[in-house]
Amino acid sequence: QPAAVSTPNERLAAQISRTREKLGVEAGEKIVPGPRPFTPVDLSGVNAFEAFMSSILAGGMSAGAGAGTMFLIHAFEAVERPGGGLDGSVYVVQRVEIVVRTMVVAGGSLATCIFGVTAAGILALSVRVAFGRLTGEFTEADVVRKTRAERTAAAVKLITPAEAYRRTKAGAGWVHLDVRTGFEARQGRVPGTINVPFFPWKGGAFAAEVAERFPPEESRIVVSCRSGSRSKAAAAALAERGFASVADVDGGFLAWCEDSELPVEK
Repeated sequence: QPAAVSTPNERLAAQISRTREKLGVEAGEKIVPGPRPFTPVDLSGVNAFEAFMSSILAGGMSAGAGAGTMFLIHAFEAVERPGGGLDGSVYVVQRVEIVVRTMVVAGGSLATCIFGVTAAGILALSVRVAFGRLTGEFTEADVVRKTRAERTAAAVKLITPAEAYRRTKAGAGWVHLDVRTGFEARQGRVPGTINVPFFPWKGGAFAAEVAERFPPEESRIVVSCRSGSRSKAAAAALAERGFASVADVDGGFLAWCEDSELPVEK
């Protein structure tokens, strides 16, 4: 008997189901992307006094460049007076002198403007930071948050695929997490890895799931994905959760496959 021809709606439903499986989205779950958040510049670690002194230095450099330019302009004018060194010189030498004078004046003027704008910008920064300190906008919580972020970044080590294989093969509590989707993992995987899909909008849930299976105080985690982007975010989420030993595989599964000495399961 000939196979039944599916309707367009059935084919569309099957395609949606496959897409949900690739993205790790459960049936009925809605993902509503919100507006991209604006990331403000962190000024809590800026020293207002140092910024002010830097603005004075930049202002002095601007004034020096301007004074030097004016000095050279007057020097060239003195040369052009009767009795100067260029009287009776050939035409080519006079043209070269004009070109050099133009370049010097243009360069000096540009340096004066650059240093001047830099001085004004740094001065405005110092005033802004001082105002934030006086009004309490920059509190101790900002410093604590920044310190925690620095500790999180320091807790994650970037390692090569070969190093990841060496660590997991040696044991010593190292666990290799594959944070790709189940669909990706079925196309090819690193032997011995545990598939725990990571999605940016589920970072907290991902870290909680891993913490339930592997105690943060005792476990050592190696994280990899397809190319290294998701694993970086996943490793940061684990570090924030309290995992002290977290390693991110540089280049992910693609870099792993490029090394012919590393095993791969199909």
